[in-house]
Amino acid sequence: MKEFGWQSISFVKIDAEGAELNIIQGGIQFFQQLSPLVMFEVEHVGVDNVSVPDAFAKLGYSMFRLVPALGALVAADSVLHSAAENAPKDLNLFAAKADCVERLAARGLLIRVGGDELLTAEHRAAGMAALRELPHARALRGLWAAGGSRDKGVDDRQRRELEEVEEAVSTASFALLPGTPMGHENVPSLGLRYVALLDSYKQLDALCTQHPTPLRICSLQRVARGLYSRVGLVAGELQQMRNALMLVHAKEKAKFSRVITCNDK
Repeated sequence: MKEFGWQSISFVKIDAEGAELNIIQGGIQFFQQLSPLVMFEVEHVGVDNVSVPDAFAKLGYSMFRLVPALGALVAADSVLHSAAENAPKDLNLFAAKADCVERLAARGLLIRVGGDELLTAEHRAAGMAALRELPHARALRGLWAAGGSRDKGVDDRQRRELEEVEEAVSTASFALLPGTPMGHENVPSLGLRYVALLDSYKQLDALCTQHPTPLRICSLQRVARGLYSRVGLVAGELQQMRNALMLVHAKEKAKFSRVITCNDK
């Protein structure tokens, strides 16, 4: 700092393959006197490194995680986030002091959830309208409802599944519409958009727990990638999806074989 005449540091990334705690201890004066946003790995070789967040907390830092779809940070220990079952774990966390938090929030880079962010029917309707206007949604809606077969009719069960998934995904679509005017609201707050994403994730997670299908699992993964910085199919979901896709493939193959047999005759 003295050598280069630096008065402040805005951002620090620590990627030391498990030696993060040593860096914090060695630079304790730096982290005490300055107030950078610090990005660090909270997991090393599959093991949670809880000592790093604890060390930062003792220096007056709070922990945050990245919400990729919103390009903003949210408190890592927020009640809303902890209420999401089977939530993926983040590889990286961010530490910041109160003054740094204020600067980030003023720039729209940090999400504050006060508990009064409520999704209304108008919000959900705006999200549904946006979802159904997406080119791939218009083209594939019938195929989704038919379970992946173009020749198969849509029964009541499949129609209900599509409606449930659409309802869940529509709240995520609303979260990604920051500039859409809705009544007297001009721009949804970051807090409301985060609540919408989390609501969508919880709905889809519940549907997959109840009965995993390719449509439900793929939709859950899509929303999860916007909500969490690291997402991967857990072994159970992956096996369930593989089984479901194999069943669809087997039905299509059997149908194709019957067509060839009839033509041969």
